[in-house]
Amino acid sequence: MIRTPLCDLFGIDVPIINAPMGLSASLELAAAVSNSGGLGLIAMTPRLPTNIPTVLNQMRALTPKPFGINFVLPLDPPERLHQKLQVCLDWGVKIVTIQLAVSLKRATRWRRAPM
Repeated sequence: MIRTPLCDLFGIDVPIINAPMGLSASLELAAAVSNSGGLGLIAMTPRLPTNIPTVLNQMRALTPKPFGINFVLPLDPPERLHQKLQVCLDWGVKIVTIQLAVSLKRATRWRRAPM
């Protein structure tokens, strides 16, 4: 079995992460990936902040394994994104991935910036 530093970082058995793909990738798919030893991701961009606790409870009922959430920026207005992130933080979400909907030029400049 393949083991990488990514496995140790996320507490998973295999370095496989599903693509959240908006609402096309179901909670059941994300849970199946997590239950199989990978990292299941749930898309949060299309969800309202008030729906997130229900989604997290449903996911936790489907898997005891690690899972994460995903946001696509800048699709949410900043205030709504902040609300969603706060709800996820309050509910103990430990893994958050963010996709940037930006130009290649801007992404390259950001990647090269000192952190």
